[in-house]
Amino acid sequence: MKNKKVFLFTTEDIETVIAANNAKEAIDYYINYYQDDIYLNDQVLNGLGIRELWDIEITTDRLIYNENEKSAKFTSYRELLEKHKDIDKPILLAFKGYYV
Repeated sequence: MKNKKVFLFTTEDIETVIAANNAKEAIDYYINYYQDDIYLNDQVLNGLGIRELWDIEITTDRLIYNENEKSAKFTSYRELLEKHKDIDKPILLAFKGYYV
């Protein structure tokens, strides 16, 4: 898991969880690699919230749908991050109740 931190990006209708080494890296990934320009414009105009998740927010199990397995299960962001522990770049962990 290295030194990854978990960040929550929120707007009016979206929630995205990204793990990265620091906030700058998470923001860069979100803006430059995850969002397209048109959608990002709407998010910025409507208010884009960014905050680091801590302790219980990372370890709490949530019902999250796995699109690959076509099923939902209770899992934590820490468990999702553990699956990618050897990757040093930012990672999209979950969005709108789905995980990858």
